[in-house]
Amino acid sequence: MALTKASYSLITGASFNVLDYGADPTGVNDSSSAIQAAINAAQVITTASVVSNSVFIPAGKYKIASTLQITESSIQIVGAGRNASVLAGNSGVTVVKIQKAVNQDIFFTTLRDFGIISGAVGVYGVGAYYTYLENMSIFNMTDVGVRMDSAGATVTDGLHLISCLTGTIVTGK
Repeated sequence: MALTKASYSLITGASFNVLDYGADPTGVNDSSSAIQAAINAAQVITTASVVSNSVFIPAGKYKIASTLQITESSIQIVGAGRNASVLAGNSGVTVVKIQKAVNQDIFFTTLRDFGIISGAVGVYGVGAYYTYLENMSIFNMTDVGVRMDSAGATVTDGLHLISCLTGTIVTGK
């Protein structure tokens, strides 16, 4: 269920739109806390109902000054297209991190239809199983485009890694 701005009511199956949480699609203001709030809302619903919930990032450029954390299973982050919805990380930032509590695994995370530009690491997962990276572009990472440690079944489809110091690092458990 997601809160819709039009009616301020919960609708089962609706995505959590980052604009409803105050994200700035112009790239001028930091959108980290707004996008994290949408992710957190989806994670609370997912934990309570054991269904997959998605966070929607509409077209725009979103400034990311601090790491976006996915800490629960079955979360989807979906944009309007890999060149339409773009997360622009600050220097030294890991833009998206997928990790549950220490010594616990996280399952079925999907990142789809958005791009990541700038930062140290585009996507970093620890103990992440069945992670899907689909129709994404990751540009200009000073360290690694995608790093998955102690991971199982990382699936990529239409992943473009451009001008990253290292493209992909995947280690199994």
